[in-house]
Amino acid sequence: MVESEHRATSDPDSRKRVLKEIESKKVEYVLFWFTDLEGHLKSFAITPAEIAAALDDGMGFDGSSITGFNAIEESDMVAIPDPETF
Repeated sequence: MVESEHRATSDPDSRKRVLKEIESKKVEYVLFWFTDLEGHLKSFAITPAEIAAALDDGMGFDGSSITGFNAIEESDMVAIPDPETF
């Protein structure tokens, strides 16, 4: 298996670019934006220390707090970052 196949973000060049830009611009928080089922914009923030893992595996969050998503018993969700939108 190619190493990048198991990563949420499969393009290693994009991953490197995002990590370099975060460091060079001294980014304090990275926002993950998405819409709920009613089309309302939602987001959550992570720190630069968490972005490498998020690019590799996605970032888990509780979907039960989002209108129209899942009940608390089945609410674990994963946001997959798109480095092209960074």
